[in-house]
Amino acid sequence: MKKLYFIAVASMVLAGLFTSCNNEIEPQEPDTPVTPEQPTTGYRLTFDGGVGVENQTRAHWSDLEGSGNLLYNWDYTPVGEDGNEMVMAFYKEKFLASTTGNYHTYASIHRHSDPEKQQDNHYASFTTVEKYDSPLSSGDYEDCRVVALTPLRADNDTYIYSLESRVIANLPMPGTFEQNDDQEPDFLSNYMYMYADASITDGTAFLLFEHIPATFRFKITNKRPEPARINSVKVTVVDTEGVEQPVASQFVDVLAASDEDIELSYSTITYTEVTTNINTDLATDEKYTAYALVLPLYGNAPLEGKKIRFTIDASNPDNEYLSFELDAETLANANHGEYNWVGGKSYTINMRLGDVLYFESITVEDWKDGGTIDAGEAEDMTWKNGINKLTGEYEAAQLNDDDYYEINNAGNLFWFAQQVNEGGEAGRYLNAILKQDIDLEGRPWTPIGTTGGTTSQSFRGIFDGNGKTIRGLYVDAQRSALGFFGEVRKGVVKDFTIYGDVFLNGKYNYIGGVIGSACGIQGDNGSTISGITSYVNVTLGEGTHGSNHVAGLIGYVNHNTTVERCMWLGKLDLDIYRAQDGVGGLIGKANAQYVGTIRDCAAYGTIRTAYQSGSYVNPSDNQPFTNIFIGGIVSNSLAGATTNIENCIWAGNILNETDLGENAHISAIGTLNGVGSVSNCYYYLGTVLYVTTHNAYDTTGKVFGAYLNQLMNGEIAAKLGDAWEQGEKYPILKK
Repeated sequence: MKKLYFIAVASMVLAGLFTSCNNEIEPQEPDTPVTPEQPTTGYRLTFDGGVGVENQTRAHWSDLEGSGNLLYNWDYTPVGEDGNEMVMAFYKEKFLASTTGNYHTYASIHRHSDPEKQQDNHYASFTTVEKYDSPLSSGDYEDCRVVALTPLRADNDTYIYSLESRVIANLPMPGTFEQNDDQEPDFLSNYMYMYADASITDGTAFLLFEHIPATFRFKITNKRPEPARINSVKVTVVDTEGVEQPVASQFVDVLAASDEDIELSYSTITYTEVTTNINTDLATDEKYTAYALVLPLYGNAPLEGKKIRFTIDASNPDNEYLSFELDAETLANANHGEYNWVGGKSYTINMRLGDVLYFESITVEDWKDGGTIDAGEAEDMTWKNGINKLTGEYEAAQLNDDDYYEINNAGNLFWFAQQVNEGGEAGRYLNAILKQDIDLEGRPWTPIGTTGGTTSQSFRGIFDGNGKTIRGLYVDAQRSALGFFGEVRKGVVKDFTIYGDVFLNGKYNYIGGVIGSACGIQGDNGSTISGITSYVNVTLGEGTHGSNHVAGLIGYVNHNTTVERCMWLGKLDLDIYRAQDGVGGLIGKANAQYVGTIRDCAAYGTIRTAYQSGSYVNPSDNQPFTNIFIGGIVSNSLAGATTNIENCIWAGNILNETDLGENAHISAIGTLNGVGSVSNCYYYLGTVLYVTTHNAYDTTGKVFGAYLNQLMNGEIAAKLGDAWEQGEKYPILKK
């Protein structure tokens, strides 16, 4: 079943055409007249408010939560830019000529000119961009045939031409697509071709738009224990001998001849592959939805007797091309017997990345099965994600009655960071709460809070993640105190998941994926860091040798600070450099004067080092550096530091790519020269560790090894306590 959009067109004088937009209707039998009312379900089109501005037609698409529902609305393109335009042709005895000599006209959509109808988004107006030569009155449109095509764009190499008896359009489709974000199909909008035709009767024509291409929706889940870099997903077709066959047509010709039905002719020139480049990192259990468009193949049952191959190009951890093949018969069974792609349908391919690429299911459905788009004006495209595209200005977050700034988009979050960092004494104590998942889009991030002792512009308020997710963190700077937060002092940071990258270039201190330094004020309370799950990667670059306190989660902890219910699952890449005073999966160094606590935490990420013992000289005594401290939970603690470590687990991986020498201290929990206590902690026995002999604190009977089956069957999760539950592979923290 093809999905239809309909627009009621009422005739006007030469300058334009009144129209009315209504919801989706089900296809009618050919001889059944269509007399739509104003339905309350199905599609609803939305329109911009730029009355009188030409060339305002543009299609935008979204796929909420990857649910299979592609939502459609109209938006505007600024004057002077090439937008997605609708082309309309009118036939009465012949196709009517425009001022340019062609037999079609471009039309733009805007609010209905009738003030009483402007509040009802079922109604809109068409305004013709090109005017007709002949002096027709509105009555002369009666019995005219209206043919409409959209979008037609010069940069797509679409073209249309007319003869007196017919209108012909050529609509090309690319074989490769570039996608930027998960569940964001709007990049397809240039090629979401639709067509419609109708006759004007009593001044009105109902245009029912049918989709020409079909949609691929690839749902990919990473079930590997480590992150995976997915470069692209590709569809090909092979015969019984494994030889590649056509997978999709390269273009379609659309013919509207006088009063005959519109005819679609798919090209015999075809693609042997259709590819969507996504170039994204997927953490364990993370999902990604990618899209592509295809035109049906010419001929009868072109896929019969063949296999459809789906291939993923993955570059992490190894360069791989993983694929599975699906019998075309399996597709046809879900495709109402069709051995071909069907325009207006969506093909969802669910796949799972493990040791190999697994096929889970395929569903065939219309682009949207019911539902509505809320009526209203299209968004002002000057602002996107809370950031002004023209000025770079950030949208200010609003203060609620509880004295928290509500963060609804990336602009709000950038604005909040500015207020803390530049707001003097008052800025330190601001509070924020996330109200939506946030995508920072890889924009350069300045950490919240700076370090420098009691005079620092450290964060001292409350940051409540409210269970939301932050994506696209990108920190690349030459300064101390790097991470999502720079320094948190007597502050509270809690309850969010975060993805991204932190890069350090140069010798600086306090480097963490989430927080550079978390501490208190000497003799006073410390900070509370809780409920954070981090997929942030930390990479040391040129000149970083000798940097102090580096970790996947928090670089440095001091002064009565509590870290609880946190997990780190990223990658910490030290390369050839030595981080002084230690590298930790979770925490770089614990110097917890006045008692600190690390409770109910896990580190499942990867730590890589290629540091060669003795390769750097200590400038203070001109002797080579030999010691290196690496710990799964914490690198080391100072003598006299009072740190309690409870119910923690290390099951990550330490990649040692060189000989670290005899003075390497690598362990699951850390080299503990001073602790308050260690209790009920575990590590995966499959982890390759140096056995450190330099612990002043005896962990015997307090840190336990665990086999893989114990980690996977719930045994260790139960022993860790009430804060834990069994995940797919390892114990995880309860929400």
